Amino acid sequence: MTEQNELEAEAGNQAKKQQNLMPWIVTILIAAWLIGMAILGAGWLIANEISKQGTQFAGSGLQEQGINSPIDIQIPESVPRLGSDDAKVTVIEFADYQCPYCAQWHFDIFSKLKSEYIDTGKIKFAFWDFAFLGEESFKAAEAAMCSSAQGKFWEYHDALFVAQASETDNPLSDTSLKQIAQNTGLNATSFSECFDARINKPIVEDLTNQGVNYGVGSTPTVFINGLKFEGVLPWETYQQVIETELAK
Repeated sequence: MTEQNELEAEAGNQAKKQQNLMPWIVTILIAAWLIGMAILGAGWLIANEISKQGTQFAGSGLQEQGINSPIDIQIPESVPRLGSDDAKVTVIEFADYQCPYCAQWHFDIFSKLKSEYIDTGKIKFAFWDFAFLGEESFKAAEAAMCSSAQGKFWEYHDALFVAQASETDNPLSDTSLKQIAQNTGLNATSFSECFDARINKPIVEDLTNQGVNYGVGSTPTVFINGLKFEGVLPWETYQQVIETELAK
């Protein structure tokens, strides 16, 4: 074989090798592209899910809260109320005096609710005891009912949340509850007789059980014309729903 023939044969072999490699190269490139698309797709799904969860946590509206249809809640006579009985909108708060989020709701939401909607007669507001965090929750609710017998429920109610939010030890102990009664101008003897006899315990138990039947499982839980909201949501959420209900 001449040198020329050897060179031509070598060139042919190289060409065949390149042809044999081409399918593998194409396969590798396609696989790399598919893997890249899969990673991008997974990243998009994760980001989308995080975005959804963030919206749900923010509680910016009815859809995020998972609300379907309103619940018809009958308010017992034992539940204290504020505002106009003829109001188009009824707001019911289920709360526990030991619950820190209830204290937050009281300071951040209730104050605005009162000035903008309760005091103006636009809504009726009801505070429903849902005592589920222990014995002190029951006793605080019972004490508030004793204050109601002297016409000072809301003053005592506010003072309980102030005490709970304080850094003092045992802010809702029996001694503290009686001290709060004195601080709010209640007749100490009458209050102590009511509180020590625990005459309101069956009422608090019944209210808590009724709350469970209405689907309450945590505090604060708020119903606006039967629409359920859980936790402490932005003020704008409650405001939006109230305005929507008022416009109906």
